[in-house]
Amino acid sequence: AATDAAKEIAARQATKYLDGFYSWKGLPVNSTQALDFGRTGIYDELGIEMTWAVYSVSLEQATAEMMFLIVTGVTIIENVSKSNQTTREKVDVIEVEYAVGASIQPSFPTVGRLVSGLTISSGRIQRG
Repeated sequence: AATDAAKEIAARQATKYLDGFYSWKGLPVNSTQALDFGRTGIYDELGIEMTWAVYSVSLEQATAEMMFLIVTGVTIIENVSKSNQTTREKVDVIEVEYAVGASIQPSFPTVGRLVSGLTISSGRIQRG
């Protein structure tokens, strides 16, 4: 039910989020491309190099999921402010303390699962 303009804005925001939030396997096709994709050197769990036709499906689904969240009003990126960096705050009987290194970034598990085969995760050796 979103307008074409809202969909375009959502597509741009979703792309920006995916490009900025994840560390991708492989290497950019060329050094002058504006976005993280296309890429070369992305291998599946069997060690077979994935083609654009294969990995683009996951990327397109993840982008569509992010677009849906955006057009339905979900805030995908939190603004960082000093209040988000509070280590301890007490107002009357209410007390808040943030853990060191705690993320203020919202998480989107469905999107993470969609791109999991394309991203570098800690503790794993990746072909590159």
